[in-house]
Amino acid sequence: MGDFFDDGQEENAAPLIGKLPASFYDQRDVLKKIRQYAHAMCCSADVVLYATMARLAGMIDHNVKVDTGVKKPASLNLFVGIIDGSGSSKSTSNEASEDLLEAPDPDHRDFLDGIPIGSGEGVAEAMMGEVETEDFNQLDKKNQPKTVKVRKQVRHNLYFYVDEGETLIRIAGRDGASLWPSIRSAWQAGTLGQTNATAERRRFIKRGTYAMGLVAGFQPPNALVVLRDNITGTAQRFVWCLATDPDIPMEPVPAPDIDFGHPQNLQAVTMTMPDEVKRKIRTELVLRNAGRLAVDPLDVHANLAKAKLAALLALLDGARTGVTVQDWELAEEMWAVSCQLRTVIIQRASREEAAAAQAKREERVQDAVQAHTAVARADARLEVRARWCVKKIREGVRREQLLKKASSTWRNEVPAGFELAVARGWLVEDDDGHVEVTPSAP
Repeated sequence: MGDFFDDGQEENAAPLIGKLPASFYDQRDVLKKIRQYAHAMCCSADVVLYATMARLAGMIDHNVKVDTGVKKPASLNLFVGIIDGSGSSKSTSNEASEDLLEAPDPDHRDFLDGIPIGSGEGVAEAMMGEVETEDFNQLDKKNQPKTVKVRKQVRHNLYFYVDEGETLIRIAGRDGASLWPSIRSAWQAGTLGQTNATAERRRFIKRGTYAMGLVAGFQPPNALVVLRDNITGTAQRFVWCLATDPDIPMEPVPAPDIDFGHPQNLQAVTMTMPDEVKRKIRTELVLRNAGRLAVDPLDVHANLAKAKLAALLALLDGARTGVTVQDWELAEEMWAVSCQLRTVIIQRASREEAAAAQAKREERVQDAVQAHTAVARADARLEVRARWCVKKIREGVRREQLLKKASSTWRNEVPAGFELAVARGWLVEDDDGHVEVTPSAP
């Protein structure tokens, strides 16, 4: 992944595009400690930070939301795409986030931590289970409602970790696959599942009843598949970061103790946003809906993504439920770095494709030149044979004797040479097969 540098700069002189700078972490003590902990584990600071935020998004009470000033309070569900080359330590970085942030007490909250993702149906199924309930339509001998098992939502918290984004692409590429639609809906805690299946397979997860985090590792070609799909809006749901971290020190550093204030144990709460931030979000939305502001298709959900990031940063900073201007500014910096990374991936892919197309065109031109040259050489050689035929006929050699007179190395070219001489009017042949040289012959 060493090629994600500013164009035209030396590798050791240019900032790494897609990586949060040290100045980002230096703005807050908890961020410094997260970075130090990651480096103590020889892991990418960015991946540890984003994985911790995504895990937190999946383990908090599903009724913890943030008031953006428009529409209803938004869920904090966060999806992260890690751009990664083969052999990096993104899995280790994800494990470091598990050590940093303890999962809630199972008796307090049923949280599925770091599970794989299989299908769109599987996302909903992960929250389903069987529960016993009284069915008043079925009475026992004592005229009491029977206890029956029914399928319904039994959990509200889950965190998905996908080591290779190629898995998502392969599953989503199946005919009728519901994975991408489910992911897009889940990002906003929308309704999931199907209600028209049999009772045994029915899945229905109501809007706003779950908290979810997702981290997926992508190699650049696979990330490109998602990034170029700006019609369905899948790419807009991801914050993108780079797995490479050249700032990991060579010498060991101590792992600090970090107290986040136990945000994972918060109960239902609507987090507040500064009025100036809410005005900014509302103004941009009004201008867009009025057709007075155009945004990049990949940025249509930018403010909502930044609101999620800001809220999660506040929760990591002592379980604060009030988002500050600094939280928002940090979120804007994270989003900007994410946008830079995705832009580089798209631009470099476009350049590589343009270069490949140009090379293909040049190859076709070269093939055409070679073919033309070969034809020209063949024509010149054929004319030499035609002139030889004229010469031999002029010397009194009969047509049927021409092959015997020719060298064995080019004897097979004589018939074509004879036909060319006839075609040019150098030789004429009567009905009896007698051949004569014409005055126009060379």
